[in-house]
Amino acid sequence: MGKQGDGERRAPDSWRTVEMSELWAAITAGFEADDDAEAVGSDVSSSVRGGASGGAGDRTQGNVGDDASNEISSGGNGHVQGDGDSDAGDHTRQRRVVAVDGRSGSGKTTLADQLAALCGDHTFIVHTDDLAWYEPMFDWFHLLTDSILKPLQDGVSVSFTPPEWVRRGRTGSIDVPSDVETLIIEGAGSSCKAVADFLDAAIWVRSDRVEAKRRGVERDVAANANGDREECVAFWDSWDEDERRFFAADKPWERADFIVDGTSSTAFQPGMVTMKAGPADADDSSASVSTNHV
Repeated sequence: MGKQGDGERRAPDSWRTVEMSELWAAITAGFEADDDAEAVGSDVSSSVRGGASGGAGDRTQGNVGDDASNEISSGGNGHVQGDGDSDAGDHTRQRRVVAVDGRSGSGKTTLADQLAALCGDHTFIVHTDDLAWYEPMFDWFHLLTDSILKPLQDGVSVSFTPPEWVRRGRTGSIDVPSDVETLIIEGAGSSCKAVADFLDAAIWVRSDRVEAKRRGVERDVAANANGDREECVAFWDSWDEDERRFFAADKPWERADFIVDGTSSTAFQPGMVTMKAGPADADDSSASVSTNHV
């Protein structure tokens, strides 16, 4: 998948419950290996060519936690705010883009938040729910690539207001400074084929279908996102069908560097994660390692 997968990822080949820092260490080990490979390639390029170098659905009724007046600029709404907001792009420094993908209710946001806490300053999270808000089903990837990933790749700070925000009166913007060092893209479809070439690493969060639905419905009911409980269940079932159809075609687990179990009894215990090296070998990697497979 694009840049990812070139380096050595030191993740366990079988399921293990480890400290969250071990997952992050495995991710960064791949970054370091990629850097070494690029350095060697650069040396060869310099000697041969004189140093020349080469060079985006969501829930249409709104998402859990989405609010028409919700401000997410200045690092709000799940963004982990860094120290700097400089517009001066440093083209020599590597920016790392990590996708946390998986089905709704799998635990993606929890994992992304915990990883961001390990990364330190200059780390930001972009939630695809914010891009996909009221966009056609899984037809928002151009917003991610053209308005966020490409500008950052060119060393330009991002301050992006999605078009549906403007049309529907949602205020704020998605802001990412040019000096971001680690960008985490969190959400269903965040490691899809349309985005793959921009990623340095991808995580697929597997989920138990029953537990994921329970989480999602409770979340929607608590947020009064899609009506009463009966309406939330009906909406979930409709969304789940469309989401599974998309993933069945895209198969992001086949490109994942790491697989994380999001709904087993050991999932996301404080500071812990159940994980293995990717890609997934199952035909349908929505299944969790817990007992209730789908």
